[in-house]
Amino acid sequence: MTKTSLLFALALLVSTLPRAEAAAFRCSDPIPDGACSDRELRGLDHAVDLEFDAIIEHAEPLTKLLLRRDQAWFVEIVTRGFMRKYDGPRDPQRLRLIDTLTRRLVMLNQIGLKPIAASPAGTWGNALALITVRQAGGDALQVTLSAKLAYEERDDTLTCDLAGTFKKDGSGWFAGDFVAPDAADARARAPARLRLQGNTLRIVHTDDADTDAEQRVCGGLEIITGSYFSLHPDARAATFALAARTVSPSFKCAIAENSDEEEICADPELAARDAKLARVYAENLRRLEPRLAAQLRADQRGWTKDNPTAYDSSLHPAAAKDTSSLHHTDLAREELRLRLDERLAMLANLDEKRQGVVGFWEAYNAALTIAPAKDKTDGTMTATGYKWETGVYKTRCDFVSDGRIEGGLFKAKEAFPTLTRDGAMLIISAEDRDDKPQSDEPEYCNRMPSAKARLFPVKPAAGVEGKFGRFR
Repeated sequence: MTKTSLLFALALLVSTLPRAEAAAFRCSDPIPDGACSDRELRGLDHAVDLEFDAIIEHAEPLTKLLLRRDQAWFVEIVTRGFMRKYDGPRDPQRLRLIDTLTRRLVMLNQIGLKPIAASPAGTWGNALALITVRQAGGDALQVTLSAKLAYEERDDTLTCDLAGTFKKDGSGWFAGDFVAPDAADARARAPARLRLQGNTLRIVHTDDADTDAEQRVCGGLEIITGSYFSLHPDARAATFALAARTVSPSFKCAIAENSDEEEICADPELAARDAKLARVYAENLRRLEPRLAAQLRADQRGWTKDNPTAYDSSLHPAAAKDTSSLHHTDLAREELRLRLDERLAMLANLDEKRQGVVGFWEAYNAALTIAPAKDKTDGTMTATGYKWETGVYKTRCDFVSDGRIEGGLFKAKEAFPTLTRDGAMLIISAEDRDDKPQSDEPEYCNRMPSAKARLFPVKPAAGVEGKFGRFR
């Protein structure tokens, strides 16, 4: 009997045992999941749950954190759909679900938890894909990625097969391009990097200018980025090697709760950024006068609170109407990287001694720039502002106007919110109540009652263009 057969027999056996709440199917709910009446599905689900619990009990903290997230994503794949009602045991949707549960059970059974070898070579897996890494001579690695995703709410099974050669890039990562073996377009490639992070293999799909060509890699599936777990490892490194290759953020990953914290712990680059950002933020609090430091502390709390919202809304982007249920891990990681980089640039370039209102101003939820108007030499200024609500891309304010600086204030020619200096800060729409009714929204706002925000003066080195060029 094969290992798969043994696991399947186990699934049928556990379906007869007293049942705790399963990983996926909600059989104790007032309206139980439709799969609960299916002995085979219920047994597989319970077997997956038991195997997962056994692994979690013995996993070290980082692996435990990331594997719990991975299991949550797996549960989304098999449950984010309609109530199951299958047309007999050979119903294609039912068979797809059985195959998905069986493959998950096999993968969990193969996971190794002890410190793995110092090389990325081996077989790795997560809820979205399988990775095989082989030595290819010298510092090169041959990497293949294979995915077979059967989301419950979709009729199609999504597949992806990629391969590429990766070489050390001098920063501790291996870099290369994934391509589809049968790609008709030579430009259809997905640049990526990989390295070990703790007991996991971290792979990141990096930006590339030819986004149209990238959409032809795996049909636009954005699942390359992820933490992959070692399957049936042979060689293992000493425990000290595990700590040496783990980049830690400013907080303890063992107690991380939010999705952005999980992603930061998973990714050594994001962890390093988070640690640096925390240092710069603490230095600012010590340097600034007490009132301004308190205002920065409040703004930092707003930014921190929005981070999991930004990650979650990018993982399942509402704007991608046909594919929002899929896990856009590439997009979600990139959004979090941008937020960390933008915030670090702001904190490192505070210009609290600025006189007047000309220049770049920024807060966790708004940005404004006042600069000389292009192609005009008569003293005309242009002010461009933007306020957003993280994760709700249609809720925003956009305001722009030419004008002049009179008495130290900007006098706009077009519809524009008021601008008021308050110490080092600039307040947009200071006169508006915080609880202003939605019906009172100004003409430059959409689904937002006011553009009110408290902005910090920031040097041009923080970058201006990108602040206005993307949805958040």
